[in-house]
Amino acid sequence: MDLVILKRHLKSLDSDFDSLLYFTKYTTIYLLSDGEWKDLNIYGTFVIYSRNNKNLRIRIFNKINKEDKYLEMSDKTKIRINNKILKIYNEETYGIWFHDEKNLNQVYEILTIHI
Repeated sequence: MDLVILKRHLKSLDSDFDSLLYFTKYTTIYLLSDGEWKDLNIYGTFVIYSRNNKNLRIRIFNKINKEDKYLEMSDKTKIRINNKILKIYNEETYGIWFHDEKNLNQVYEILTIHI
């Protein structure tokens, strides 16, 4: 993926886009609902970027349809790794699966530094 094109696209989607911190191509996101993981049918490229308001945003570009998913990350966000899944606790609990465990660890490190 061309980084210049990716950054330009992020700027077109989010006027507060500041800087791309990380991306990887193969992820899936799940929502914890009533104690069970629900597949959101969102599979695709994962990005973390900083915003002008100092928060981070995670976005997954969905390859299945045009319904992308983004999550706001703030100092109130809690994260942890469990069973090779990145769990994100905001108002709701999400699990993000990464094709490569190396990506999971790199994303976790970035998030722990920035939030």
